[in-house]
Amino acid sequence: MSDTWSSLLAASRPEIAVAGAASPAIQIDLQSLVIRERADGATSCEITLNNWSASGGYLFADSAVFDLGHQLRVTLGTATLFSGAINRLGAGYRETGGHTLTVVAETKPVTRIRRRVAKSWSITLGQALREAALDRAGGTMAGAAVAEVNGSLHVGDAVTLQAVLPRFAGTYTVTEVRHLFDLQAGLRTGFSVSRPA
Repeated sequence: MSDTWSSLLAASRPEIAVAGAASPAIQIDLQSLVIRERADGATSCEITLNNWSASGGYLFADSAVFDLGHQLRVTLGTATLFSGAINRLGAGYRETGGHTLTVVAETKPVTRIRRRVAKSWSITLGQALREAALDRAGGTMAGAAVAEVNGSLHVGDAVTLQAVLPRFAGTYTVTEVRHLFDLQAGLRTGFSVSRPA
């Protein structure tokens, strides 16, 4: 039985906690977020924050909040989208301000191996499915799609695409999941799929 893909999570902006504490400053200054779960089991999270105040100073100057090794957790409502250790920091600078701080975290290798029962999802273009690009090459059909956010989607799940061209409709296996947030398009879930032709 398939779960119908619908507005599974009502919140429109993810909550980010570092070392167990959520910070209003992080929420306010979040510019983008990418969480990527790949078929090889690796999961990573990259957040980019505004790091320049209107009064002309750094917001996260030498902040111990983002120390390497601290745990970064991203949640949406009651669903945890990501939890892992910070392993890289980066900074972007502009002459006119608008400086940014980029924080990258990954799951611990032990947590990459997860035993779970794959779920089946049904999603329809024009409803929860925002866009899809599918192609057939040789004996494989594959593609990528963007949909309303689904924090329960994982690599290995089955997704049935509906309201697409009949030759591309059907059930695919999820090979990569991306939870994305930016100020222009909001929060959404991107995923890659494949199946035999």
